[in-house]
Amino acid sequence: MRLNDTSFTLLGIMYYGGKVSFDGQIFQPHGVKFPFLDQVRKEAKSLVPDQIKEAIASLLSLGLLETHNGHYTSNALGKSVAYTHFERQNHTRTDFLETIRLPFEHLSSGSRIVDVGSSAGILLPAIKMTTSVTKLNYLGIDLDLPMLKASSFFPRPKGITPCFVQASGESLPVANASADIVFSRGTLFFMRPQLFFREAYRVLKPEGTLFIITPTWEYHIKLLLHGSIKQRGIGGLSLLNGLLVAATGEPAFFSKLYSYSIFPRVIRKIATKAGFKDVKTSSFQNENQVCPNLRLTAKKQ
Repeated sequence: MRLNDTSFTLLGIMYYGGKVSFDGQIFQPHGVKFPFLDQVRKEAKSLVPDQIKEAIASLLSLGLLETHNGHYTSNALGKSVAYTHFERQNHTRTDFLETIRLPFEHLSSGSRIVDVGSSAGILLPAIKMTTSVTKLNYLGIDLDLPMLKASSFFPRPKGITPCFVQASGESLPVANASADIVFSRGTLFFMRPQLFFREAYRVLKPEGTLFIITPTWEYHIKLLLHGSIKQRGIGGLSLLNGLLVAATGEPAFFSKLYSYSIFPRVIRKIATKAGFKDVKTSSFQNENQVCPNLRLTAKKQ
């Protein structure tokens, strides 16, 4: 199930809020700024009617579209495919590869990677580009079923054997001491960190590596100042809860609202309490990111 460039362009337009009429007219998204949107808009303007008609037929046959008021829009699976396509491009940029290179370049043949919040294997090409190992085992964990199904639309890098499972990072379906790396990108704030760190420690081999990338407190400041009403509420409550957790060491009233990814001190403390050693955090910002991210690495005792 491979899609051509035209199909990805249309899915991109729909992912960012645009649509295509039944007669093939493209309605571009307005009032939004996202990575790759300018590229998608430019590509859409160059499409001719026959290309659009053929791509729509293909997307319909693959079950990636739904209809609404005389227009085609992407369904949950279509949005997942579009997200994966553009994020795979984003995560093979040189600056991001340098961000993740260190934990992966020292892997040996047959190493096992557990990617928590994997989506459709967004990081598979990047992992392949950061290691010279010819054989790796990859387990993608995610709660979003359409995202997991979207993995079938993309080629699998040579030498990596991937498997995807619908599960939570708070209860990993992984045997004790069986993973060389547990990795999580941008999903820590969806989980109760104490449970995730405990699970990561359980499934890692001795001297195995925990590697996390998560938004910092600057991200929540951006939400508070520039987001929608809902985003401002989330940003404000998250900052308040993060400050309370940082001060007291315990979850506050808003304990499920993106609380623990805000301050490095908080997640270092949780990781250490779970048993990890050599817990280190650092901040980085890639070229196309609007605010810094926090990177954490730690080793199992």
